[in-house]
Amino acid sequence: AKEVKELGINNIGGDQLSALAQTIRELITIFKSNDYTQQIEGVLHVAFSLMSTLVFQKFQNLDYNFETSKPEDLLDKNDPDLLSLYLLSHLLTNNTTMDIVTILRKGDSDLVTKAAFKRIVLLEYLIPITIKLQNKETNFKVLLPYILRVLNKSVMKFIKFADQLKHSNTNVSPQAALYTNIYLQWSVSYVRKFLGVISKIDEIKNSQKEILTINQVYKSKQSDLSTEHLEVPARLQTKHFVLNFILDIFEGVVDVKEQNLIEDQQYQHLVKDLIEGFRKIHQSLFEVFQAYILQYRFYMLSRERDSTKLKRPYNFDDYDLETTYNDYGMGFLVGKIFEEENEVVFVSSNEKISQLLILLHCVLLLPQKDQLKLNLIKLTASVLRLEHSLANIDNLNHFNVPLLTFFEELVRYGNTAVVDEEGRLNIQTIFQETLQVLDEQTRLDCVISILKFIPNLDLCPYVLTSYREIAEKAIGGISAADKESQPQPALQKENIKNLMSRIYAKNYQNLASLENRIGIFSEGVQLLTSIGSKFIQFLKNYESFRNKEHIFHKETKELFKFVEDQNIALITSVGQKLAEVTEEERKSRLNSLKDSIEKCQVLVKEITSFSN
Repeated sequence: AKEVKELGINNIGGDQLSALAQTIRELITIFKSNDYTQQIEGVLHVAFSLMSTLVFQKFQNLDYNFETSKPEDLLDKNDPDLLSLYLLSHLLTNNTTMDIVTILRKGDSDLVTKAAFKRIVLLEYLIPITIKLQNKETNFKVLLPYILRVLNKSVMKFIKFADQLKHSNTNVSPQAALYTNIYLQWSVSYVRKFLGVISKIDEIKNSQKEILTINQVYKSKQSDLSTEHLEVPARLQTKHFVLNFILDIFEGVVDVKEQNLIEDQQYQHLVKDLIEGFRKIHQSLFEVFQAYILQYRFYMLSRERDSTKLKRPYNFDDYDLETTYNDYGMGFLVGKIFEEENEVVFVSSNEKISQLLILLHCVLLLPQKDQLKLNLIKLTASVLRLEHSLANIDNLNHFNVPLLTFFEELVRYGNTAVVDEEGRLNIQTIFQETLQVLDEQTRLDCVISILKFIPNLDLCPYVLTSYREIAEKAIGGISAADKESQPQPALQKENIKNLMSRIYAKNYQNLASLENRIGIFSEGVQLLTSIGSKFIQFLKNYESFRNKEHIFHKETKELFKFVEDQNIALITSVGQKLAEVTEEERKSRLNSLKDSIEKCQVLVKEITSFSN
């Protein structure tokens, strides 16, 4: 081992490697069990140093198993790769497995280097270690993240090699070509095998219908609203770490799929295997989702709010009982949950909607994974369309998600280039269906707040429709005699100006943007017409209203002056574009918009003439 370190493991090869292998083979005959126990790090260094790029092929050809195969059979061959497998097997037999893991974690970069095939053999080696490991409730929180780290490095190597093969004009190394050729099939097989091993350990078999929730980790004290830690059974601790591990694996699957590194058929087989493996750990997928929601509510909505406890995408830190499930992994899992009716058949509409909004909110706060986000948006919109049992909700936090913050994130994401037309329509559905279940006052409060952050109304035209309906109802309550009272919020000048500024807000030089204004602008004209008609009615019928001190009189005049200025700018731009376009269909759309603007201007002039 000392000689290996002095040479440097990346420098050993050819004659040096053969000579070193011969020396070690001779020394093995005088090795004793305690030599393996006392020299774990040295033996690991030597074993990985002996490996060549062909080690995994030989491992596969032998169908070698570190736990059950007879390592002595390997000594008959003068082969450094097989000698390395022999050393690893004996190390496993003569030591506590956690000692091996501790040294592997400490010296990962030195032991395995950047050699892709060595890393695959290491991952295979970690399977029997997982089986033999004692005190799993203590050691799994260290071992499983370590396996993730090594697995992630192997995936990154695959991505690098695959990219080289796809884009390189120079000769790619045989190692890169070989690794790329075998990696996907091996990795799918490995994950399937690992989940099978995990499902058979006693701690998992004895907790098949149990799942650790945050309520079993903490107990809230009503006296001072603090919390205390509870004793958690070992089997539930172990299962918690295993579920975290699998959900982190799911994130990796999402990555591979979104980067188009796996064919659809192979991906579907992988997903099927993963879900089947997951059910062997815990049968009900929805119960895992519920546990995730409880974690969210505890850390984000409790008095002891501590968002640092929320484990976002995998970061390879050691697990603990406070580690929350991977948001991306849960997003992947939830897509499968709602594909199976029996999983959610007894779940209430309120619970379905609340939990989907919470998950979507969490995922929208994270970077990348756009296809997963779009899939969740589509799923949420689909569920909202089907669930119609909710109504008259008077609390913006009813769904246990900060609804305004959620809408703001949804708008922000909807305005990115990655969201296609289907995605925008689904976002519109989420806005419309969610606002519809609120009572009138809560919906108005929500709409007014939305108008403070939304750049334009293209993504959520229902916000405008909802505002108009509430405003038209409020118009009926205006009294010509009561000239001092502030109008209801839906009729207050600043709120309507804010709304109209969103209607006008757009790049007028862009033809497509102008064409998209038509429906929204017509809706705005309808609102202005309702306000203007009430104004004119009061002017004609009530002498007292002609006193320009009436609050409705003053605010309406100021509003329509604002509208008049905006109309002039917009109609100028429409006229310019009409002179440029030749397509009849486009001309027709622009003329429709021009008609709406002119109708609005007629209304403005009528009010101006009455009020002068």
